[in-house]
Amino acid sequence: MEDMFVLDNPLTAQRIFRNVMNSFAHPFRVYSLTGGSRGDYSPRDCDVVIKGLCGAFLDSGVSFFMCGDEKLAADVRAETYAKPAVLEEADFVVVKNERGVDFLEKVSAGSLVNPHKGATVIIVVPQLAGDVNIMAEGPGINGKTSLFVHARIAECLEKVAGLQIEYPKGFELIFLTRQGDICSVPRHINVYRGEAG
Repeated sequence: MEDMFVLDNPLTAQRIFRNVMNSFAHPFRVYSLTGGSRGDYSPRDCDVVIKGLCGAFLDSGVSFFMCGDEKLAADVRAETYAKPAVLEEADFVVVKNERGVDFLEKVSAGSLVNPHKGATVIIVVPQLAGDVNIMAEGPGINGKTSLFVHARIAECLEKVAGLQIEYPKGFELIFLTRQGDICSVPRHINVYRGEAG
């Protein structure tokens, strides 16, 4: 699996970039960054997946904040040349071990003049599917869709909805499993709790 995430491999970066863009075009649809490889992965393998994702998007022109792992932050900085920043100012936020959701209050949502300055937040979750029913509607979703997601995802989405960020400000969310599966939620997707599953 390590070979799939060599950061100087253009084909790997292109595949990851394409899958992330597809995941934003189709919110909540699951995509695999590892090409479908499966196995019993250790926390170290999670770092490889995170570095692969960061390698496709981070460079010397952007900043990032890593929550929960200083060694991984140093590796990402060394391999991408991205600039470390405080949470409130980072272009990319990677949340590997954080258990709460209050950090989302501090993530940059851009401004009314520069809404594109909103961050992209990558949150590692145990799994994507779960038993919490949510309803979602907005760009990339045909009408209103009922989904069953992991409780961690639902908790994050409810926190973001509670922030009541003024349009067109906002930030993007990428939920990532340690196996390399992702689903994304672009800004301006409306999410609320559905009926109990």
